[in-house]
Amino acid sequence: MIRRGLIVLYGDYMGLTDGVQRACLATLIPDHRGATGFGLYHMVVERAILPARAPGEMVMGSHRSGSTIWFGAATSALAMTIFVVFGVRLKLREEN
Repeated sequence: MIRRGLIVLYGDYMGLTDGVQRACLATLIPDHRGATGFGLYHMVVERAILPARAPGEMVMGSHRSGSTIWFGAATSALAMTIFVVFGVRLKLREEN
């Protein structure tokens, strides 16, 4: 039952963040390079997924399956923190 709830939460997370990622990307890419920017974004994301799965596979092999979900949650929280910190720095730099 807990596993189903975590899967639903993961689906909600993906549904909520995918649009935000694309909107943020659209603000960073110049208008005349929109299609190229989105293409490069998706290429980088897909290429990053392959090696990023390796730690998850190792966690899954040595621990229970639920630990993989917690590992993913921890790395997502770390990524969000990094994104917020660098986003604030960039915004402060633009204001000065």
